Amino acid sequence: MDQPIDRTLVTSISSMCHGKGLPEKEKMVAFLKLECLKKGWQGVDEAVRDQPLDRVLITHISSMCHGKGLPEKAKVEAFLTLTCLKKGWQGIDEAVKDQPIDQRLVTHISSMCNGKGLPEKAKVEAFLKLGCLKEGWQGNDEAVKDKPIDRALVTNMSSMSSGRGLPEKAKVEAFLKLACLKVGWQGIDEAVKDKPLDRTLVSHISSMCSGKGLPEKVKVEAFLNLCCLKEGWQGIDEAVKDQPLDRALVSNISYIFHCKGLPEKAKVKAALKQRSENTWDDEIIFIKEETTDLTSLPHRINDQAPLWTAEPSVKREVGDSRQRQTTFFSQIDIPNDRSIRKSINESIAKYQALDDVQREQYLQERMSVQKHDGSIFSELKGQEEVVARRDISQWELLGHYAGKQYHDNTYQQGARVMGAALANIDRYSFAPVHGVFISGYRQGNITSLINAFSTYSDKEKNSPEQNVSFLRHRNQQGQWMVFIIAIKPIPANESLWIDYGEQYWQAAQAPIAISDDNSEAL
Repeated sequence: MDQPIDRTLVTSISSMCHGKGLPEKEKMVAFLKLECLKKGWQGVDEAVRDQPLDRVLITHISSMCHGKGLPEKAKVEAFLTLTCLKKGWQGIDEAVKDQPIDQRLVTHISSMCNGKGLPEKAKVEAFLKLGCLKEGWQGNDEAVKDKPIDRALVTNMSSMSSGRGLPEKAKVEAFLKLACLKVGWQGIDEAVKDKPLDRTLVSHISSMCSGKGLPEKVKVEAFLNLCCLKEGWQGIDEAVKDQPLDRALVSNISYIFHCKGLPEKAKVKAALKQRSENTWDDEIIFIKEETTDLTSLPHRINDQAPLWTAEPSVKREVGDSRQRQTTFFSQIDIPNDRSIRKSINESIAKYQALDDVQREQYLQERMSVQKHDGSIFSELKGQEEVVARRDISQWELLGHYAGKQYHDNTYQQGARVMGAALANIDRYSFAPVHGVFISGYRQGNITSLINAFSTYSDKEKNSPEQNVSFLRHRNQQGQWMVFIIAIKPIPANESLWIDYGEQYWQAAQAPIAISDDNSEAL
């Protein structure tokens, strides 16, 4: 009775009862007492009577039943007993009867069936049996009959079909057979007939078409044939007709047109023109102090941003000397548990071994960007926020905080001459150690858009719970890196909230000032 309201639960109830009015006590209690909603439920109510509610599962049920009211026990149980939703299912129910539910799969089904109600067994099985969704599929179902489901591909199908229901076989196959989506395609289908799918390209198409359905061949080809997306394009299409696609550029365009569909040539060119006009050199531009009419450049992200880039003076001071790798854990956010910290360090090592494309895919599998609805912080309404694309487990590494690294003296010098123009650079700055600053402004990745759970204001009420944290790491060359770690389980579609630290908000009142101990928030 002394516990605060469970805001996540209220959100889920609110979603299901959207437009239905406030639910009666009896119905809400009956729903929340369902044993099938408890952790570990496998069909036997008695076995889980002492278990807590599975919050992630409720989020998924809520998504599918959005605006349809609280579902009845029979319908919820019928959905949750579907054997095809269990881990390792390949079409034989008996083989997985003792396996738990595949939470990631439920996340994808939930996304596609958002607002459509709990899907029937026949439709779910038909979707999950599609040979074209199996690893290595090249148009021949028989060749991949023993292969597992391609999870990344299902994620992309789920994104494009969000809120549209489970897609039919013909539409999925038609999309995945597009020669223009194969590795190395340059406009000639025959030349790539034996090539595999370009997974990164599919991810970009998926991002732009999120919630728009699977795009038709003519639209995808028209987009990928745009000369302005080719390497080296400077405004003359003829000069780059034989050049390959500029992957980093497609990634950026994908982000700009997220959920807006595949853009036409005019829109892409307009975006590139604005991008060109807003581009500064990597080095700080020295502006006369009397200049007052300074333009605030938009923050852009690049999920292919390298792990470590630095202003020249930092590079000189780091050198090539070998040092012991060290990860600095927050005593507040991460417990002093050897097994947990070992696991996190192993995740960091694996992450650093990824190339740019793999790292980009890693980030996009876990996080996506949407517009904040203002339900928690009204001042954030309409601004970008980062949400979990799928269920995130506690202590899972989400990615790195990308940006350019500066030393105190260089940064302060720029601050003095740039005046208010530095405000945006400060806004995306992070201090992993005294005197060193990483600025993600205009060269960061998706993690730079994670919002703060608190501004440390006395007026602040009903702040959300922090669910991710910064983690500092110094590699063998003495280079500082910052990683983002989940400090609690995060259900799919839930917003990510981090602690910028009280020092950050103090500095925000006077953006030119540099906080000496911003790392206290770590």
